[in-house]
Amino acid sequence: MRVHGYLMGDGRFFLTNPAGASQQVFLVRRLRPLVEGTLARRLAYRFMPDFGQGNPVIQEVYLETTQFPAAHLRAGKFKAPIGLEVMRQDRALTFPERSLASDMVPLRELGVQVAGSVLEKNLTYEAGFFNGTSDGANADFAWSGSNESAGRIRLSPFTQAASSRLQEIAFGVGASVGHEHGALPSYKTVGQKTFFKFDSGAYAQGLHVRLAPQAEYFKGPLGVMAEFVVSDLVAHMGTGNAELRNSAWEVSGSYFLTGERNSYGIATPVRTFNPAHPLRDTGAWELAFRHSEAQMDTKAFPVYANPSSSARVARESAGGVSWYLNCGIKLMAFFENTTFSAATPNRNPLTPERLIATRLQLAF
Repeated sequence: MRVHGYLMGDGRFFLTNPAGASQQVFLVRRLRPLVEGTLARRLAYRFMPDFGQGNPVIQEVYLETTQFPAAHLRAGKFKAPIGLEVMRQDRALTFPERSLASDMVPLRELGVQVAGSVLEKNLTYEAGFFNGTSDGANADFAWSGSNESAGRIRLSPFTQAASSRLQEIAFGVGASVGHEHGALPSYKTVGQKTFFKFDSGAYAQGLHVRLAPQAEYFKGPLGVMAEFVVSDLVAHMGTGNAELRNSAWEVSGSYFLTGERNSYGIATPVRTFNPAHPLRDTGAWELAFRHSEAQMDTKAFPVYANPSSSARVARESAGGVSWYLNCGIKLMAFFENTTFSAATPNRNPLTPERLIATRLQLAF
């Protein structure tokens, strides 16, 4: 058994001030103790509650078989295997918040899956059956009657290539298909402000399909990720309905100025920060940039969404720096800029969101 966890304390300083919005926000974004381990060397377990934002919730709890590397069976509540950025550990995130592309996929769901790696670990896969939930949502423990199948594959086709620069390229695709009914999703900016929401009388009823092609490249201090997500759902209002296709994409990159090896996992400083020798033992310094966009289906307006309060397109750009003092302490400072386009030319777009996002991350 291993007991550990992490805390993320955030400060958000908004440079624009829509009516009724606070310009300064301080919060404990995540506070997550973790208990995980193995039983008889054949069964792994994980329990992770979250006490952040004053809203206690069990984020993850599952059991998983471990004896066959090509096929691990997992049951419980965990991340749905679709989005590239969503599947990344929260502690390993390059930016304080995920991009607009992650709005289009669910977070954690209740279900079962089989996962593993084959072809000398050049091909990894996850496939499972889940209770189903809307885009960007975190399912609870009640089986809602919605259901979906989801899966993801990742291929590293150039691991034997003569050029070492090609060996670290990986491609993947995630997808889900299911029947959904109930509440429709709302979509948020990186500052956690809602920029699109369906009318209160609209509801989901019918097939919900997602497709998420993705790519990644990590070589030395450089890391680049890209993904495109399409979310097709059926919205109902009264006796009418419409098939809506919402989509989003993101491209992000980061570079360690201090030479650390970049990866999809958690970064480790080559030299931990030592205040007695700050020019020699600097910790790890990482620069990062990102652009993401989300586009709502025009058929959603004006019947299913109000064009005066919901944007049709959101465009987000971000850049900043992270300082890893050691394996347990990380400081982040980023500038985020999000602009919007209205559904019709005669509508004024939403007020742009510009903010400085900071974070203190502690792990134990």
